[in-house]
Amino acid sequence: FLGIIPGATILRGDVGVLGPEAISQLETSYNTKLTSNVVSARFDAPRVALGRLGRGKGGLLNIKVGPVSAVQLDTTYLDEHIRISRGASRGTPFVFTATTDTQASLWKSIHERKPLSARAVGYPLLFIGGFLAAGAKQLISSRAVFAALVLALGLKLTFSTGGIVVEKRTKDGVVVPPTNA
Repeated sequence: FLGIIPGATILRGDVGVLGPEAISQLETSYNTKLTSNVVSARFDAPRVALGRLGRGKGGLLNIKVGPVSAVQLDTTYLDEHIRISRGASRGTPFVFTATTDTQASLWKSIHERKPLSARAVGYPLLFIGGFLAAGAKQLISSRAVFAALVLALGLKLTFSTGGIVVEKRTKDGVVVPPTNA
Protein backbone atom coordinates (compact mmCIF):
# COMPACT_ATOMS: atom_id res chain seq x y z
CA PHE A 1 0.00 0.00 0.00
CA LEU A 2 1.66 3.21 -1.22
CA GLY A 3 4.98 1.31 -1.23
CA ILE A 4 5.02 1.34 2.57
CA ILE A 5 2.83 -1.57 3.67
CA PRO A 6 3.04 -4.88 1.77
CA GLY A 7 -0.23 -6.00 0.27
CA ALA A 8 -2.03 -7.65 -2.59
CA THR A 9 -5.36 -7.67 -4.40
CA ILE A 10 -6.74 -10.97 -5.70
CA LEU A 11 -9.68 -12.10 -7.79
CA ARG A 12 -9.88 -15.91 -7.69
CA GLY A 13 -12.08 -17.70 -10.16
CA ASP A 14 -13.02 -20.89 -11.95
CA VAL A 15 -13.22 -21.26 -15.73
CA GLY A 16 -15.30 -23.52 -17.96
CA VAL A 17 -15.33 -23.83 -21.76
CA LEU A 18 -18.62 -22.94 -23.47
CA GLY A 19 -20.10 -25.08 -26.21
CA PRO A 20 -21.49 -23.92 -29.58
CA GLU A 21 -25.08 -23.57 -28.30
CA ALA A 22 -24.06 -21.36 -25.34
CA ILE A 23 -21.86 -19.24 -27.63
CA SER A 24 -24.77 -18.81 -30.05
CA GLN A 25 -27.03 -17.66 -27.19
CA LEU A 26 -24.39 -15.10 -26.13
CA GLU A 27 -24.08 -13.80 -29.70
CA THR A 28 -27.85 -13.31 -29.82
CA SER A 29 -28.06 -11.75 -26.35
CA TYR A 30 -25.21 -9.30 -26.91
CA ASN A 31 -25.69 -8.80 -30.66
CA THR A 32 -22.05 -9.64 -31.39
CA LYS A 33 -19.94 -12.21 -33.22
CA LEU A 34 -17.75 -14.50 -31.10
CA THR A 35 -15.10 -17.12 -31.92
CA SER A 36 -15.34 -20.74 -30.79
CA ASN A 37 -12.81 -19.96 -27.99
CA VAL A 38 -15.26 -18.67 -25.37
CA VAL A 39 -15.02 -19.50 -21.68
CA SER A 40 -17.17 -18.59 -18.72
CA ALA A 41 -15.27 -17.35 -15.66
CA ARG A 42 -16.93 -17.16 -12.23
CA PHE A 43 -15.06 -15.09 -9.65
CA ASP A 44 -15.17 -14.96 -5.88
CA ALA A 45 -15.54 -11.52 -4.31
CA PRO A 46 -12.37 -9.45 -4.77
CA ARG A 47 -9.97 -9.45 -1.80
CA VAL A 48 -7.54 -6.82 -0.58
CA ALA A 49 -4.90 -7.92 1.94
CA LEU A 50 -2.59 -5.51 3.75
CA GLY A 51 0.32 -6.59 5.89
CA ARG A 52 2.80 -9.46 5.73
CA LEU A 53 2.01 -12.06 3.08
CA GLY A 54 3.31 -15.57 2.40
CA ARG A 55 4.24 -18.53 4.59
CA GLY A 56 0.65 -19.06 5.66
CA LYS A 57 0.01 -15.38 6.32
CA GLY A 58 -2.93 -13.84 4.48
CA GLY A 59 -2.23 -10.28 5.54
CA LEU A 60 -2.90 -8.50 8.81
CA LEU A 61 -6.03 -7.00 7.26
CA ASN A 62 -7.88 -9.21 4.76
CA ILE A 63 -10.98 -7.52 3.32
CA LYS A 64 -13.64 -8.77 0.89
CA VAL A 65 -14.51 -5.76 -1.31
CA GLY A 66 -17.40 -6.37 -3.66
CA PRO A 67 -19.71 -9.07 -4.95
CA VAL A 68 -19.05 -12.39 -6.67
CA SER A 69 -19.08 -11.94 -10.44
CA ALA A 70 -19.02 -13.77 -13.74
CA VAL A 71 -17.84 -12.94 -17.23
CA GLN A 72 -17.71 -14.71 -20.58
CA LEU A 73 -14.36 -14.24 -22.31
CA ASP A 74 -13.65 -14.70 -26.02
CA THR A 75 -9.95 -15.52 -26.47
CA THR A 76 -8.65 -13.79 -29.58
CA TYR A 77 -4.91 -14.46 -29.13
CA LEU A 78 -2.99 -17.14 -27.24
CA ASP A 79 0.63 -18.26 -27.03
CA GLU A 80 2.84 -19.71 -24.26
CA HIS A 81 3.29 -16.29 -22.60
CA ILE A 82 0.11 -14.28 -23.14
CA ARG A 83 -3.65 -14.66 -23.57
CA ILE A 84 -5.74 -11.79 -24.91
CA SER A 85 -9.49 -12.04 -24.48
CA ARG A 86 -12.50 -9.75 -24.78
CA GLY A 87 -15.56 -9.74 -22.58
CA ALA A 88 -18.48 -11.13 -24.59
CA SER A 89 -21.00 -8.54 -23.38
CA ARG A 90 -19.09 -5.25 -23.73
CA GLY A 91 -15.85 -6.18 -25.52
CA THR A 92 -13.71 -5.17 -22.53
CA PRO A 93 -10.13 -6.38 -23.11
CA PHE A 94 -8.49 -8.80 -20.67
CA VAL A 95 -4.76 -9.53 -20.91
CA PHE A 96 -3.34 -12.49 -18.97
CA THR A 97 0.36 -13.30 -18.77
CA ALA A 98 2.08 -16.49 -17.65
CA THR A 99 4.65 -16.23 -14.88
CA THR A 100 7.09 -18.39 -12.99
CA ASP A 101 7.50 -15.77 -10.25
CA THR A 102 7.34 -17.39 -6.81
CA GLN A 103 5.20 -14.45 -5.63
CA ALA A 104 2.43 -15.65 -7.96
CA SER A 105 1.26 -18.23 -5.40
CA LEU A 106 0.76 -15.69 -2.58
CA TRP A 107 -2.95 -15.52 -3.45
CA LYS A 108 -3.46 -18.91 -1.77
CA SER A 109 -2.61 -17.64 1.73
CA ILE A 110 -4.93 -14.66 1.20
CA HIS A 111 -7.78 -16.84 -0.04
CA GLU A 112 -7.43 -19.37 2.81
CA ARG A 113 -7.83 -16.70 5.47
CA LYS A 114 -11.36 -15.69 6.48
CA PRO A 115 -11.91 -12.13 5.24
CA LEU A 116 -13.63 -9.21 6.88
CA SER A 117 -16.39 -7.61 4.87
CA ALA A 118 -15.66 -4.14 3.54
CA ARG A 119 -18.58 -2.83 5.59
CA ALA A 120 -17.14 -4.33 8.79
CA VAL A 121 -14.09 -2.11 8.19
CA GLY A 122 -15.93 0.83 6.59
CA TYR A 123 -18.45 1.54 9.36
CA PRO A 124 -15.81 1.91 12.11
CA LEU A 125 -13.76 4.15 9.79
CA LEU A 126 -16.83 6.35 9.28
CA PHE A 127 -17.24 6.59 13.06
CA ILE A 128 -13.54 7.38 13.63
CA GLY A 129 -13.52 9.91 10.77
CA GLY A 130 -16.62 11.63 12.17
CA PHE A 131 -15.10 11.72 15.65
CA LEU A 132 -11.86 13.22 14.27
CA ALA A 133 -13.78 15.77 12.19
CA ALA A 134 -15.86 16.83 15.18
CA GLY A 135 -12.68 17.47 17.16
CA ALA A 136 -11.01 19.53 14.42
CA LYS A 137 -10.97 23.19 15.45
CA GLN A 138 -10.20 24.49 11.97
CA LEU A 139 -11.56 23.42 8.60
CA ILE A 140 -8.08 23.50 7.07
CA SER A 141 -5.83 21.63 9.48
CA SER A 142 -3.91 18.37 9.41
CA ARG A 143 -6.54 16.80 11.70
CA ALA A 144 -9.40 17.88 9.41
CA VAL A 145 -7.58 16.60 6.32
CA PHE A 146 -6.84 13.26 8.05
CA ALA A 147 -10.49 13.05 9.18
CA ALA A 148 -11.64 13.67 5.59
CA LEU A 149 -9.34 10.90 4.30
CA VAL A 150 -10.60 8.44 6.94
CA LEU A 151 -14.22 9.37 6.13
CA ALA A 152 -13.60 8.95 2.37
CA LEU A 153 -12.00 5.53 2.90
CA GLY A 154 -14.87 4.51 5.19
CA LEU A 155 -17.45 5.58 2.59
CA LYS A 156 -15.61 3.78 -0.20
CA LEU A 157 -15.36 0.54 1.78
CA THR A 158 -18.94 0.72 3.02
CA PHE A 159 -20.58 1.31 -0.36
CA SER A 160 -18.05 -0.10 -2.88
CA THR A 161 -18.70 -2.93 -5.32
CA GLY A 162 -14.95 -3.45 -5.66
CA GLY A 163 -14.94 -2.17 -9.22
CA ILE A 164 -17.39 -4.86 -10.32
CA VAL A 165 -20.20 -3.62 -12.56
CA VAL A 166 -23.37 -4.89 -10.92
CA GLU A 167 -26.22 -5.43 -13.36
CA LYS A 168 -29.62 -4.49 -12.03
CA ARG A 169 -32.80 -6.33 -13.03
CA THR A 170 -36.39 -5.19 -13.11
CA LYS A 171 -39.12 -7.22 -11.43
CA ASP A 172 -39.71 -8.88 -14.81
CA GLY A 173 -36.06 -10.01 -14.99
CA VAL A 174 -35.00 -7.51 -17.65
CA VAL A 175 -31.34 -6.44 -17.28
CA VAL A 176 -30.94 -2.68 -16.89
CA PRO A 177 -27.58 -1.53 -18.30
CA PRO A 178 -25.30 0.24 -15.80
CA THR A 179 -24.99 4.00 -16.12
CA ASN A 180 -21.62 5.71 -16.51
CA ALA A 181 -21.88 8.27 -13.73
